[in-house]
Amino acid sequence: MKKNYLFFIIILILFISSLLWWRFSGPEDTWICENGTWIKHGNPETPQPVTGCGEEANSMVNDIVITSPTLESEVTSPLIISGQARGNWFFEATFPIQLTTVHGLILGNTQAQAQSDWMTEGYVPFIATLDFNMPNDVDQGELIFEKANPSGLPEHGAEYRLPVKFKNN
Repeated sequence: MKKNYLFFIIILILFISSLLWWRFSGPEDTWICENGTWIKHGNPETPQPVTGCGEEANSMVNDIVITSPTLESEVTSPLIISGQARGNWFFEATFPIQLTTVHGLILGNTQAQAQSDWMTEGYVPFIATLDFNMPNDVDQGELIFEKANPSGLPEHGAEYRLPVKFKNN
């Protein structure tokens, strides 16, 4: 009886050890996609990814297309922003755009304006102009495109982040 008990304890210890090893053996300093959200794991050197992840990433790529500025391009004020978004991104033919530094300091806000009928499920071209003061101490930022959400309900919200660089004069 004691041999069976000892054998059971050893198997249990091995099982728990392998579970702990599996849980904590992943990449230590990285961003992990969990339930459509980027989660910080350890202390990653890179900033949080700006693309969506999981199923949300696939739908986000299909919801908005930015033609100008391009990914990580150098921007100056005034910034002309253009692209296409699905009609459900608009409310009263607009949706908000915000420019921040990588540290989250808001540099400016504007509204994307639909250039054709926005009451559609298809793509609608938009344009916006954003005036902002160039930051002195930061050379990277993000344009945040936010789906119009007049209800304020989180399940109806969405955003897309585009990394940009600030042109040093």
